[in-house]
Amino acid sequence: GLDDSSAELIGAISTLESRLGSRLKEAVSNGGFASALKVCSVEAMPVTSQVRAEFDLIDLKRVGTRVRNPFNSPNGWEADVLENIMESDKVEKEVKIVVDPLNKKLHAVKPIFVKPLCTQCHGTAESVSKEVALKLKELYPLDRATGYSVGELRGFFHVSRKLK
Repeated sequence: GLDDSSAELIGAISTLESRLGSRLKEAVSNGGFASALKVCSVEAMPVTSQVRAEFDLIDLKRVGTRVRNPFNSPNGWEADVLENIMESDKVEKEVKIVVDPLNKKLHAVKPIFVKPLCTQCHGTAESVSKEVALKLKELYPLDRATGYSVGELRGFFHVSRKLK
């Protein structure tokens, strides 16, 4: 039923968050924030694909308000959701489930807010070290995912599957 499918979508988001978070924390403790950028540039997409396959999903991705990786740019549906989230007076922190009967899909979106640790790579010029800034220029020459403050909306997780 719908409740089981919703729980699976929420589980997929939690799994992705946990795996990416663990890898980032491990990289930071082993080599600092510049080394964590390698995890983002090399491992994030394969980890996302792995979770997508495990949960038999149509799509699973992170969508940014300002993107570092072009694959995290919102498509039409996601752009509409992002616009609605950003125009809202109160951004929900929990997962929102959206039924799309026309396309026979079930979607889940969960906002991503900037945490203090995130500002080391996504923050203002003052909060990002020179080493990280240089690595960002090397790995992401078109990077627009900086200048964030703690608590700011950075994007959302989006997952979808066919309605059962």
